[in-house]
Amino acid sequence: MGIIIKKNMCLTTTKNCFRYARKDIECYKVIIEGQYNFMTPYTKSIIPFSVINGLAPFTAKGRAYTVTENGMRNISIGYIHTYETLECALDECRTWMYSTCSDDQLTIFRCTIPKGTRYAKGYFKKYEGYASKQIIFHEKIEYNKNLIV
Repeated sequence: MGIIIKKNMCLTTTKNCFRYARKDIECYKVIIEGQYNFMTPYTKSIIPFSVINGLAPFTAKGRAYTVTENGMRNISIGYIHTYETLECALDECRTWMYSTCSDDQLTIFRCTIPKGTRYAKGYFKKYEGYASKQIIFHEKIEYNKNLIV
């Protein structure tokens, strides 16, 4: 049996970064669309169809973050990672297409972090985004996958 290396997606932000959303915050979620299910690209968490259809919120369980030597915080498992803009989500799709997924598997959804939800804002690599305890899926973004190669 081979070694499985699990990628973690960490949001890097300031130490005192958590807040509660005063209003719904629009964001974008990159997911893998399989033949029979949807899942998150880094942790491979299954996303139920009721969540994808917007009938129920997608809620994260647990909490994991580390504080770096320079006082920054890396937020990983236990939060849902989303992008602030569609452009950032499209850039992330480019990264995935060259590494682990085919372009047919990657899907982007417009979502919201609901008012009152605990969240943090920061960066995933160079992309601005959020780590939140809950999101609601609204619509699948149609885009020409040939344009992002």
